[in-house]
Amino acid sequence: MAIPAAASNLMPFDDLARLAGAAPPVLAYLRARGVDRTSTLALIAATQEDLRRILLQPFVDGIDVDGTHHKLDDQHKEVAAAIVTHMWTEARRQWEAHCQTPQLQPAPAAQAGAPAAPPARPDDKPPKSFLAWATQVEAYNSRLLDGARRRFPTQTLLGAEEVLARIWHEHTASKAYTPVSLTEILSRRTYQASGEINPHAVRRASGAAEEKEWSPRTLLAVLDGVDAVRWAWILVDLGPESAVNTFIDWFSAKARSRPTMIEQVVDFWSAIGWTLAMDLRLGKSFGEATKAIMDDHALFYEVMARPPKQPPRRPNPDHAAAAETADDAEQPTKGAGRRRGGRSRKPKGRGRGSTPPPRAPAHSAGRPRTPGLPGTTIVELAPPANAATTGLLELMVQHRRPAVGQRGAGVPAQEGLRRQALGTARGLACRPGGRGTRPAAEED
Repeated sequence: MAIPAAASNLMPFDDLARLAGAAPPVLAYLRARGVDRTSTLALIAATQEDLRRILLQPFVDGIDVDGTHHKLDDQHKEVAAAIVTHMWTEARRQWEAHCQTPQLQPAPAAQAGAPAAPPARPDDKPPKSFLAWATQVEAYNSRLLDGARRRFPTQTLLGAEEVLARIWHEHTASKAYTPVSLTEILSRRTYQASGEINPHAVRRASGAAEEKEWSPRTLLAVLDGVDAVRWAWILVDLGPESAVNTFIDWFSAKARSRPTMIEQVVDFWSAIGWTLAMDLRLGKSFGEATKAIMDDHALFYEVMARPPKQPPRRPNPDHAAAAETADDAEQPTKGAGRRRGGRSRKPKGRGRGSTPPPRAPAHSAGRPRTPGLPGTTIVELAPPANAATTGLLELMVQHRRPAVGQRGAGVPAQEGLRRQALGTARGLACRPGGRGTRPAAEED
């Protein structure tokens, strides 16, 4: 297995110069001096003093190379010096990172006898402050745009140095990349997108209560969060600026296409954030990892198809109050049977069209029902008051019809028949030859 060349893993020289904003005279001078490779620029000087002595000072004083005179005018010499210094710093960083990464895995036999790799130091933690803030901002501003210096929007990230320090530490030291949520920077930065003071940052700085991470609920909050992540990635050079802008613009378009599915959009950002972090841990470039994510259309539709999470139900205060009132009304209280004014709580009589309440069946629940003829109803009579007349008298009624008459006649047929049968039983008991005599208590 051949060892890959170091130059193949470094950023191409043309891309490095384009990202640094190098003007055509600067590129012509570097190419004339033979500095047209990223590896050459990284190794031409060990310190910035050597770089200034070898490359910058001859360019300022003027030098003839192959019959062409190269000289930097006094008006742009500071800008050109900053651009060349930035290109050299980035080339050195990539070269050192390549040299620290093992390129060839040992054979299994040799690996078995080799000692285990030392564990990570416990103090190898991300710092709380972003020390490279000024350097990175100046590197961004030194890239000329139409011949003029750019201006980094520091207000977008001011106050979120802790998040920037973590991203910088993961990118330059530990290589243990983690995703950046949509609210990490929004909840920590000093100013909102409108320019007003951020209330979340004020509460976090006061330390009165621990500020919990919140989730964006509107499309505007999602767009503000992803725009803050854009500038954080550009500041720490997580990837080429063009690749960062392409990826963020792609996600913004996806979010705008689902304005009513904010919860699924936030979940989609979390999913692709972890995918990007794992790809960067495997050594893939930012452009390669983001291109694979943007080509994975199935993941987007899969996350969008997820049902929204149901929040825990809270009792309705109106329903709770009504239930409590009903429970209080069911409790027996003194004088509850009468209202104020001496009127009792009795239900009013039913008028026309009212439905009578359900009644219990005519037969006794504890006695077997005697079968009758088809179309008939059996009415069981209470035993007569005369002790001589025992048992039950069953009256077979061919047709049961409700009683009709004047207003209020709502007594069912069973009750009328029962009374009629009871009178018949009493009459039979008092006849001569009967089983007994009519009791004195029932005589008129």
